[in-house]
Amino acid sequence: MALKRRKVDFRRDFEFTFNGARLFDCDTYVEDIKKQAGADFAAMREQRDFIGDGNSAAVNVLKRTVTGLVGYPITPSTPIAEGMAKAYADGFVNAFGERIFYFQPESELGAMAFLEGAASQGGRYADNTSSQGLTYKYKNMYSVAGKRLPVVMTMQTRELNKGGLSIHNGHADLYAARGSGWLQFMSADNQEMHHLIPLAFKAIEQRQVMLPAIVAGEGFQKSHSIENIKIVSDQFLKYFLGEPNRLFQPDFDNPVLMGTFTDIGATMPTQMKQDLALLNAKKYVKAAMRVMNAILGTTLDVVEDYHAAESEYVVVCLGAAAGTMKEAIDYYRGRGVSVGLLRPVLFYPVCTEELARGIQNAKVVSVLEKTALANERYLLRDVKHAAYNERTGRSFNPVITSGIYGLGSQDFSVEDCFAVIENMLSQKPKGIYAVGIKGPQVLEKVVHEDFVESEVGLAFIGVGAEGVKTAQETLAKIIAKAGKYVQTSAKYGASRKGGMVVMNARVGTAPIRNCSDVSKVETLAVFNDKYLLDDSLLGFIRGIKAGGYLVVNTCKSFAELQAQASVEVRRLLAGAAFNVVLLDATGASLARLKRNLPGTPILGAINRIIELLPGKSFIEAFRKELASKFTGPKAVLVDVNLELLEVPYELIPAARGKAARAVSGIEKAVEKVPPAKKIYYDPPLSRGYHENDEHATLTFPSVLGDKYRPLFIETVLRPLQRGEEISWNQFHNIVPARTSEYNDASLIGTALPVFSADKCIACGLCIASCPDNALRVTLLYEREYHGLPEAARKQFRPLDLSRFTGYGDAVFKECYLNINVMPQFCKGCGACVEVCKSKAFAMLDKSEGQKEKESHFLDPQVFAMDVSATVAPYVKENRYLQQLMLLYSGQKFLPGGHTLCPGCGEGIIENLVFAAAEMVRRNPRLIADFYRSIPALMTREHGRGLQHMIDHGFNVYTINATGCAEVSCLGNPYNSRVYSAGHYGFGTASAAALGARVSLFNAFRNLYLDKLTKVLVFGGDGSFYDIGNQGLNFALGENQDVTWIIYNNEAYMNTGFQKSGASRFGSNRTTSPYGMELQGKDDFHREIVGQAMVIPGVYVARLSLANPLYAIRVLIEAIAYKGPSLIEFFSPCPTGQGLATDDLPIRLSKMMVESRAWTVFTRKPYARIDLSANPDSEELYPRTRQVRGQEVRPASFRDIVNLSGQFTGDAKAIDEIVRVNERQNLYLWALNQYRAGIRSDVPTAEELERLISER
Repeated sequence: MALKRRKVDFRRDFEFTFNGARLFDCDTYVEDIKKQAGADFAAMREQRDFIGDGNSAAVNVLKRTVTGLVGYPITPSTPIAEGMAKAYADGFVNAFGERIFYFQPESELGAMAFLEGAASQGGRYADNTSSQGLTYKYKNMYSVAGKRLPVVMTMQTRELNKGGLSIHNGHADLYAARGSGWLQFMSADNQEMHHLIPLAFKAIEQRQVMLPAIVAGEGFQKSHSIENIKIVSDQFLKYFLGEPNRLFQPDFDNPVLMGTFTDIGATMPTQMKQDLALLNAKKYVKAAMRVMNAILGTTLDVVEDYHAAESEYVVVCLGAAAGTMKEAIDYYRGRGVSVGLLRPVLFYPVCTEELARGIQNAKVVSVLEKTALANERYLLRDVKHAAYNERTGRSFNPVITSGIYGLGSQDFSVEDCFAVIENMLSQKPKGIYAVGIKGPQVLEKVVHEDFVESEVGLAFIGVGAEGVKTAQETLAKIIAKAGKYVQTSAKYGASRKGGMVVMNARVGTAPIRNCSDVSKVETLAVFNDKYLLDDSLLGFIRGIKAGGYLVVNTCKSFAELQAQASVEVRRLLAGAAFNVVLLDATGASLARLKRNLPGTPILGAINRIIELLPGKSFIEAFRKELASKFTGPKAVLVDVNLELLEVPYELIPAARGKAARAVSGIEKAVEKVPPAKKIYYDPPLSRGYHENDEHATLTFPSVLGDKYRPLFIETVLRPLQRGEEISWNQFHNIVPARTSEYNDASLIGTALPVFSADKCIACGLCIASCPDNALRVTLLYEREYHGLPEAARKQFRPLDLSRFTGYGDAVFKECYLNINVMPQFCKGCGACVEVCKSKAFAMLDKSEGQKEKESHFLDPQVFAMDVSATVAPYVKENRYLQQLMLLYSGQKFLPGGHTLCPGCGEGIIENLVFAAAEMVRRNPRLIADFYRSIPALMTREHGRGLQHMIDHGFNVYTINATGCAEVSCLGNPYNSRVYSAGHYGFGTASAAALGARVSLFNAFRNLYLDKLTKVLVFGGDGSFYDIGNQGLNFALGENQDVTWIIYNNEAYMNTGFQKSGASRFGSNRTTSPYGMELQGKDDFHREIVGQAMVIPGVYVARLSLANPLYAIRVLIEAIAYKGPSLIEFFSPCPTGQGLATDDLPIRLSKMMVESRAWTVFTRKPYARIDLSANPDSEELYPRTRQVRGQEVRPASFRDIVNLSGQFTGDAKAIDEIVRVNERQNLYLWALNQYRAGIRSDVPTAEELERLISER
């Protein structure tokens, strides 16, 4: 049966859908969209009304736009993660017919790594964060940009933790991200954030850009502020954006690598491409904005110019503060002052031309920033650059002043804006200042009594958990749905309950710009009368307008309230120009709801006294709002709350003045604008497409298919081999797999192994133990064998394959075997000589004569006669080493040519892992065989996906954390990988693996792939024991089909030989050296497998290179398992562990097992551990054995100390090292025996000391 698959036309996507050149002809582009949309075009342009805060505005468009969102919750952007999680739980389908996903990793760094791993598989993805979350992600933001992944990260800005913890607003996080290679958009309100998210995707997904972007909003100030929003339609997203960009989707038939090691000569070319893309990004953003404006009628631009270009005094700021500043600018312009505003929407890359245009007539420019003077003030730097830019043609330079405001959600009021403008108008304006607080170097607020706000102001104050926020939001939604404009704001700390909560709201008949705190209110509602007992509310009470209302929830009379109030409050109440309303809302709610939720009676009272809506209309709107919240058993609460709306109240008239009316739409003063100055510098709306833009365009393997590999070899690899320099615009940073087969890695070796055919027993140990995959098996039928020259026939031995195949046919009995070294790949480590029990290999010095060497090596032309692949299908499935010989030796599957050190254990491990993976991939029945050995519940849980892999096979994607294997095996231009692969940094490989796995599964679920994908992750001590341990621990519990392969060489080897969490007590490492006081590492090593075994559903194993047959069996099971598996190898490093020769790692591995320093075991899911692969597994120590008539004792830890150069020092120190490690090893061995059911208890420390002494 043919597998279902959604067709992706990669070439069309590259040449048409994501070709930014088309954007610059706006009219034609819109016409093309109109033709595509057809009857949907009218619906595409419509935007429906939506009432919500900034987070919900983001969620609304994200869930309909992205393939998936990853995010770790952090205030104030947590609701974005929560909203996407709910959409995922509901099975939400986006505008493109995809089922979306949401994933919450272990941390913000994990989220960025997950995003990197997911986006590398193709699709449209988003992240969200704030504050410290951004800085935690920071190191991986560079690699996301460097890999050119077009993802969007939404950010609700928040202060960074400095002298103390602040959860409130500030732009420090936005500023911190600059320079990481991401575009940065800063929205002014929730409407703009909603529009900027699809706009950002549109711009960054163009092939000439392909960079990540941040879309930021104001934390709390807008993220939690309810406003009127126009929501874009699904049709708009579908035709404006196009299908999600899948250009990075792996082609598993033509595997490639991303994030490869870029050595000298490869770093600058990739950076030049990225830099050019970033430099050009602004014009693609502007072009995309023009298209959006043409379709939706929006007015987006990279820099908003509000009367700036013709003005003599210009304020420059980011975000929501611009709305408040516009109120002040209108006031001054109405009085003849030439003042304007510039607001960058695209904060990075810098819009120098647009800034220069906006300040070209300015005498004074005031740059306001919501970040500390102690930090980099990027906006100030941008403005200075624009002011002194020669292209502006200025004949004078403006005075530029710099101010900070709003840190930690400090209010930035209209009076503060007045102060900024007055400072510019003064004879000697302050050059550096702050606003919004008191003290030196601060601009004092300026009050203009004739300034009138355009909206009704409301304030709600109470104790957390009294329903203050709910009441405010409910009222705001009711009013907004009735056709008026609202804007809410909040002030409260991190306390959960019991702290003061201040909620503000503005109501008007036009969009509301002023986002400062409401200082002048028509109504102040106090939910808890205790705040009148002291002076907490003096400022709020003084802000009640003449004729306004103070609504107090109290059971006291007015006289009692006055008597108990503070002196100052009593004075204000006695001489008030406002009315006081008293009602016992708490008593009413306790009687009906049995809870202290006084909000409903207070809302009823407010509407009755200032009539925001007519009474019946308000009640009906209130009923509908509650009915949407309370369903099922809670529906009874609707009627109860409707009763609470009618709670009576007592009105105490004001001492003077009349009752305030709910006003809106107050006429503003007519602008008295001075004559417009000449605008002599006016950059084009967007500079057009240029063919040089394509220098930044990546060459996508998905577009070229099988043509990419030859292209890379001819344009990159071959010229580099010839010593030629490659122009940076011709360099490819995505590398096809297996290119190391073109690399001669043998230069380091001084000797080569030679094969004695008459001694070989065809056990396969040499093939399994060669770290360079430099041994090739050639199998010939009798006829071909006899056709060889006599010298060549001497290099073969007859082989009866019937014992391996089970077939007695003559063709399997009369075969001839040769094992030939491939000189260009062999580094001369001698591992094959070390493991060969029949002495079929010996080392030949390279200085031997050419004739001598030729007599030992097979003519490569004979390789073409090899029948191994023909015979292999008949070999019994459990003869893994023979399969390894026939199918995976030499260059048959795995390439040699990597640059790992001679004898490196990591080379052997990778050969075994990839051979095992390919065995399972070629024979998926092995999956069914494995599942018969584990509990049936696992089979049921893994369900249809398991059966699909058994029936159709699977793909393999591999990940390498930074380390020796990554720099040696995943290079550009040479790599020794056979599957699609990616490199991810220390500490993030596990999260990236989850991202890749979830993304690839989602691609399968949405029919972009027709097979499921297994993910293999490789890393060492640093990647999993130390830096990456947090991510690994989390990922193991996520029940994903990922296999972790850990090289444990008991040190942090990537930067030398430093200690790690796996280093043993007393080991001499460069960061735990031997000295006068300390003798090496003075703490104990950890065993990461114990960490994994506490999670029942993880397949866990520890393996040794000394037993490759057992290792392959276990690897096949681990890869066959459709769930998390962790495989740890002891991986000797000849250099780092101070071994005398390169052939000793396998001998050391055997000694580690015999001495109980390394326990080989498996633990299948929900099972005991199996120790059967260890010698004498039921004993504390292995027994002495008779070998060829001689007594051979098992190795001890002292033998390991003597063999390895990592333990040094005087005899006394060595004795202590041996004693401590013996105790540690014996305890862990006994513990594993207990886990295996061999022992009934674990020895005490005293018993361990006795046992060690007796031995």
